[in-house]
Amino acid sequence: MPFGAGEAVAITFAAPYKDADGNEDAIGIFPVRKAGGLLALADGVGGQPGGAEAARSVLEHLWDAALAADAARPLRSAVLDGVEAANRAVMARGQGAATTLVAAEVDGHELRAYHAGDSALLVVGGRGRIKHQTVPHSPVGYGVEAGLLDEEEAMHHALRHVISNAVGGPDMRIEIGPVVSLAARDTVVLASDGVLDNLSLPEIAEMVRKGSLMDRAQELATACAERMAGSSGRTPSKPDDLALVLYRPGPIA
Repeated sequence: MPFGAGEAVAITFAAPYKDADGNEDAIGIFPVRKAGGLLALADGVGGQPGGAEAARSVLEHLWDAALAADAARPLRSAVLDGVEAANRAVMARGQGAATTLVAAEVDGHELRAYHAGDSALLVVGGRGRIKHQTVPHSPVGYGVEAGLLDEEEAMHHALRHVISNAVGGPDMRIEIGPVVSLAARDTVVLASDGVLDNLSLPEIAEMVRKGSLMDRAQELATACAERMAGSSGRTPSKPDDLALVLYRPGPIA
């Protein structure tokens, strides 16, 4: 779909062992500004009641806050207000539910990421170089960032599923990234762990760097589904709900 000066596409599906109604991932594409708006993805924490509702709640609160924002101001305050309201709402349910969140504020050819948990954002250049990425809020994510683990070790680590931050807890925090300038051929990727636990970052970058955005999204989703169904031991195979959003900004005027 058109989004700002560019295009955004999204795909989500439930884990292969679930029916379609069991998907705890949720996606939001909110074109609330002429030059862009918000792209968002939430992954309800599995194994606890209310994960799907928590994921939907944070996106609904983001949408409401973005619509109410002053058009002359950046969306930063709206994002923070929306996430804080969602955090209160999820906690008030009293179910112990939680959800990750990654969001991108897009303003023309500038982007700022916000996240809580291990859903991630990447900016991939036309030659496949990862120009920017969020750091997962998890022991394994911090281990990779500190150079204590390489990516292959991280992909197979026993604690990869453990997160240290999420919407739905009293200690929730939103990490705010820097403003990133986007080139015309850059591809922005928002992904849940259904993608990140089955494909390495270099594989993702290679798949999205060029070609039709919808074709790239479908290739990513197909590759993840094949990994989820496999059991070779040589590549990761972690069945899970999947959600991804791809965005390209288009030519610079």
